Amino acid sequence: MKPDFPAAAKSQTARSAEAFVRYFFDLANYAYAQPQAGVIGSLGTLDCKPCQYYEKEASELARDGRRYQSAVLSIKSASTSTTNLDRPWVTLSGRQNEVPIVEPNGQLTSASPASPVTFRVLLKWTDAGWRVQNVVDV
Repeated sequence: MKPDFPAAAKSQTARSAEAFVRYFFDLANYAYAQPQAGVIGSLGTLDCKPCQYYEKEASELARDGRRYQSAVLSIKSASTSTTNLDRPWVTLSGRQNEVPIVEPNGQLTSASPASPVTFRVLLKWTDAGWRVQNVVDV
């Protein structure tokens, strides 16, 4: 089921930034497992290259009739790494799950191996609320 936008992510606070980052990656999990195009890209700024990549991947999965069998990322924590609430960094830690891709014929293809992940997510506060500006592996 597509995650609902959390009320906690609607204000310009540190906790709101953390809630937004969790939502962004929950939505990416959804877009990869359903799959669905046009879901992730709107949450990034125009210059967010990782956001464009995630959107492209979801679009290609939808176009090709492929999908991830379940959530690709399990989130353990999200914490604000700065006091600048115009452009805060949120550190997200979790686990990339070993999730196979389901092909159109139902066959499973191999997945990336499971591994711990830590991302630094740069947000930007806009008239429309939070937007992801960059995602960097740490």
